[in-house]
Amino acid sequence: MKLRLALLAGSALLGGAIGVPAQAQDITPRAVDVIEGHGEQACPDGAVCLYRDYYGNGSADAPILRTDQDIPWLGDYGFNDTTSSACNHTPVRVVLFEDAYFEGSNLIVYPGDCVNVPEWFNDLASSVRFV
Repeated sequence: MKLRLALLAGSALLGGAIGVPAQAQDITPRAVDVIEGHGEQACPDGAVCLYRDYYGNGSADAPILRTDQDIPWLGDYGFNDTTSSACNHTPVRVVLFEDAYFEGSNLIVYPGDCVNVPEWFNDLASSVRFV
């Protein structure tokens, strides 16, 4: 009887310990946001921002995608084939890919750079990877 109670108590403790991280993961916000704004000032340190207009100079309510993680399909955020400029305020290179899941032609945006994408890559980005 004592062994059975010890096993039940141990199972309850273990179950609680396993359940907490899973629950915390579920409520953690994603590190991808689509906000409204324009210009480099809308892109905080530690983030990469994709803009629909050159120089990030759309209207004040233009959508901007901000992220600090890989995105295998920009279409999930309404940003497939729409990027004309990008800012990289992270310490690593970021690669924009023409196709989903990090395939196809690509363009590197170096740390600290805010660039217009070249004409040949305008409105082609479908995924983003930090390297």
